[in-house]
Amino acid sequence: VDEFGVSSVEMDINSEIFTKHIFSKNLEELLKNYYQNKFWLRNAPIFRIDIEKGRKDNSNKFQQRLFHLDYSERQLTLVVFLNDLNETSTHTEYVKKSNNKSWFLINDERKNKKFQNIVNKLVFKSGTEKIIGKKGEIFIFDAGNGLHRGFPGNDRLMIHLNFAQMRRHAYYDANFEKEQRNLGKDYYKINI
Repeated sequence: VDEFGVSSVEMDINSEIFTKHIFSKNLEELLKNYYQNKFWLRNAPIFRIDIEKGRKDNSNKFQQRLFHLDYSERQLTLVVFLNDLNETSTHTEYVKKSNNKSWFLINDERKNKKFQNIVNKLVFKSGTEKIIGKKGEIFIFDAGNGLHRGFPGNDRLMIHLNFAQMRRHAYYDANFEKEQRNLGKDYYKINI
């Protein structure tokens, strides 16, 4: 667990939880309809825990509460709740319809005042949605081109995946898959 109470562990994409429960034909169709093109996992799926008692450093708290984008590309994030989450839990808040806006050539640095003014207008116009729910529920949202922010709170346990069309921000190079297979890791390909 790091100083913010977060711990993440990469998961094997070929494990039964993905092959039998998450990677369904329905998910494949949903992703194909959204992207209208080829897509892939941006990085390995992770098991993530946010532990309230594990937080030693809250200096990042303010920055996480600012709405932001994950790299301004159409990156779909899929989360599976492994515990019940409510408004007092660590959770994400999303600005409705913000993924429909083009952020191209806009300085999306979360501390930029001009960017935050644009964000505030969108929040006022469209409202927000808290990503909370019951254990076992799955949420999918565009975190790359949709405004969202985090709220620290009670413990959160989840599985987290990112789908994308670009590899700009993935830890990827031309030999990445080959190197991972040589290390015995073959979890970056999806067999649906």
